[in-house]
Amino acid sequence: MLYFSTAPVVLESVDPQQYASLVEFKKSCQGRGLYQSYDSVDDFRIKFNRHIQLELNKVAYSEIGLSEGLNAISQAPVIQVITDEAKDMLTRACQDPSGHIMRFSLMNGAMIQTNNHSFVDDSNPRSRALWEGVIRELEGKGFIEALGYKREAFQVTREGYKYEEDLKAKDESVG
Repeated sequence: MLYFSTAPVVLESVDPQQYASLVEFKKSCQGRGLYQSYDSVDDFRIKFNRHIQLELNKVAYSEIGLSEGLNAISQAPVIQVITDEAKDMLTRACQDPSGHIMRFSLMNGAMIQTNNHSFVDDSNPRSRALWEGVIRELEGKGFIEALGYKREAFQVTREGYKYEEDLKAKDESVG
């Protein structure tokens, strides 16, 4: 698995020959194995965790045999535990036409919103800490991902939509 940073760099600090060598190396690696870019340490952590889990699952299914692996896959999904606030934010983000969560730093705090709903109480630093933590929680579960290195926009991932669908199905079966 290969990962390359896309974080901005001061051009004066780059050796042109080394950069050219890097570009050539990246081109030679594109057809071999996992090739991924990241724009922050958190982005790298999330992508690496997701990829390593996928690789470990491949090994686990190949070791237990195809029929047992298919039986395991066909069983009802296990719903991961996340906070009520994270469920609320994810549900609202899944209802947003673009599946986005927007996060802006302001002089007096922060604004976090999705689907025309704002989460942070500007006058309360605890509120900001709570909702910033919810974003980290959803990222850590792989349910959302940052769209850029500034971490102002997040998008619901396939896993996020799937989790939200599983939650709805579970709620419908209980109710």
